[in-house]
Amino acid sequence: MPLVTESLELSDYREHVEQLFEADSSAIVSNSCTEHAEVVIETLISHSKTSLLFFCERLKKELYQKSSVVAKLIEASKRGVAVRILTQHQPETDLAEVIFPHLGDTTKFEIRVCPKESEGASADMNFIVMDSKAFRYENDREKHQAFACANSQELAGKMTTLFLKLWSNALPAPRQVSPAAIA
Repeated sequence: MPLVTESLELSDYREHVEQLFEADSSAIVSNSCTEHAEVVIETLISHSKTSLLFFCERLKKELYQKSSVVAKLIEASKRGVAVRILTQHQPETDLAEVIFPHLGDTTKFEIRVCPKESEGASADMNFIVMDSKAFRYENDREKHQAFACANSQELAGKMTTLFLKLWSNALPAPRQVSPAAIA
């Protein structure tokens, strides 16, 4: 499995990642800067057919409030993709507040938070799994070291198993009230 480096220009990187997903490739692509993370996250969301599992620290605003990411999550939810987001701490972004108005009552969109002192709350990783076969895995948040793959059922399966274990002990995310809702 060749590793694609970060040296590509953003447009070339986007094109390459899209090609890997279109080809259902098992190649590993490196993904260690915010712009490349956004490309991979958008691609995972766009190609999802059944499920998206997000495990992250806080749903950081610089990624998850971007209109392109929000639009793709809305599109995926409208296609019937089940979206589960598990954060370790109170989310920075209230995606539910942004996305729910665009969806019907049958949406499969959930956000939960790991209980304090739980295994999930102390993990130093982020990951996203698409359809139990594709993923983005960040194993060091401080250094932003990450990689992604369009087709590795073995690795995606392990992340899915971990996610479901952590999800089963998680609590519904507290509702965040935007300042606009109070005014």
